[in-house]
Amino acid sequence: MTVTSDREIPSSTEDSGDSWDAGAAELVPMDSLTAEHTGRWTFLIVEGAAFIMQAMHPVIAEVTGRYSASFQGDSAGRAIRSIDSVLRWTYGGTAAAAEGKRVRDLHKPLTMTSAATGKRISALDPQAYQWVMATAYLVNVRGGRLLMGREFTDAEKVELLRDNRRLARLLHVPMRGYPAPRIRRWRTTSSP
Repeated sequence: MTVTSDREIPSSTEDSGDSWDAGAAELVPMDSLTAEHTGRWTFLIVEGAAFIMQAMHPVIAEVTGRYSASFQGDSAGRAIRSIDSVLRWTYGGTAAAAEGKRVRDLHKPLTMTSAATGKRISALDPQAYQWVMATAYLVNVRGGRLLMGREFTDAEKVELLRDNRRLARLLHVPMRGYPAPRIRRWRTTSSP
């Protein structure tokens, strides 16, 4: 695969709502922590945890229970196809955006009536789709010790979140309400 240079997103669109602009998609830098760690075998262990967390979302659990090859006798094939797709988003250069569109288009018809609520649900439900992408960030941040032998610094966590948002955009994840690329510090003060 050919790697291309990053294309910057204008700052005015950094946290702009739900719209998706293919021209605004930004590739993961090849010198980033995300690119460095995604290619390691330990990444497979970390991402396995993300797949488990994804199924904890009620919409994702129901939709994958009905449609996913993981539950239809091809769990190894499904895992291989998922990892292959993640590798394309990360290292695919100009093909990364096409892969993101392909994944979204693949999930578009996955709709059903929820057995739990009786409502129509979709694999592309905005909150559920955000949860799927957010789990990748959550497990990567927690996986620092496994991935590199130490915890990530605050600056590295910000970089990982920025890359996670890049990947979310490639996959057409609605960005309204998605975590911003900064870490908020909670300050505790004692009451008088």
